Amino acid sequence: MSGAELAQWLVDNGGIVSSAVRVAEETAHGRSLWASRNIDAGELVLRIPMSVAIKPEMGSRVLRDAGLTQDHAFADEVLLAVYVAEHLRDASGFHSKYFRALPTLQDLRNSLPLFWDPTQLHAVSSLHLKDILLRGHPTAASILEKEIKGLQAAIEAERLRLAPWHSEPANRKE
Repeated sequence: MSGAELAQWLVDNGGIVSSAVRVAEETAHGRSLWASRNIDAGELVLRIPMSVAIKPEMGSRVLRDAGLTQDHAFADEVLLAVYVAEHLRDASGFHSKYFRALPTLQDLRNSLPLFWDPTQLHAVSSLHLKDILLRGHPTAASILEKEIKGLQAAIEAERLRLAPWHSEPANRKE
C-alpha cells in the first residue's frame, strides 16, 4: 500500500491529512511526511481520530470471539499483540490496510541496526559501529541498553505470571 492510499484510508475513517503535507515514498527509510508549503503556527496538518486507534480491548475482543475466556488479566502489550496477530492472519479486518502499509521485517533489517541479525552485527562489530552511530550522543547507548533491559525484564515477568496458565490441563484452574 502506498502512502497516498494510507492517507486516504485515514481520511475515509474520519482523519484529516492537510494539503500542506505530502507522504513521500523513500526506498531507504520507508515513508516520510513532508511539508509541501509553509505551514502556519497552529495549523492542523494531521488528525488521527480515536476511532482508528488500536486499543488493548480490541485484543480482548479477539480472545473472546475465539471462545477463549480471560480468567486473568493480560498486559496491554499482550492484548495489542493478539489484535495485531489476528489482523496479520486475516487480511479483511478494519486495520488490515494500515498493517499492510507498515514496513516489513526485511525493510527494518535493511535500515535499522536494532533489527539486524547476529551475522550482520558481527560483520560490522570490528568497525566500531557503536562509536560511529553514537558519535556526539554519548548517552544514547546507555539509554538504549536500559530500555532493552527493561523490556527483557517485563517479558520475563509476564512469562512468569502466565506460567501457571501454560501448565498441564490437569493442573489448570477452570
